[in-house]
Amino acid sequence: MGRILAIDYGRKRCGVAVTDTLQIIAGGLATVATHELLKFITDYSNKEDVDQIIIGLPKQMNNEASESMKYIKPFVASLKKMNIVKSLSVLKMSI
Repeated sequence: MGRILAIDYGRKRCGVAVTDTLQIIAGGLATVATHELLKFITDYSNKEDVDQIIIGLPKQMNNEASESMKYIKPFVASLKKMNIVKSLSVLKMSI
């Protein structure tokens, strides 16, 4: 079973978390400069078996998409083109 990689996408830096190989426990992996994130994911997925990448979907308090979405959508499109993992999810986060 491969790992699940979770990304908290930011304009300057992104937080990356990963599960163990049994997908039971997740922990912080790294904080990566946004312009280096695709390379980081590629390098990590070459070293470790990654089944899924999950990207948080930021919302404002009125439930509208946050300003960050204009940066996340192109990133997700680039990630899909790379065809690195079996599954790519953009999650809706609620409070």
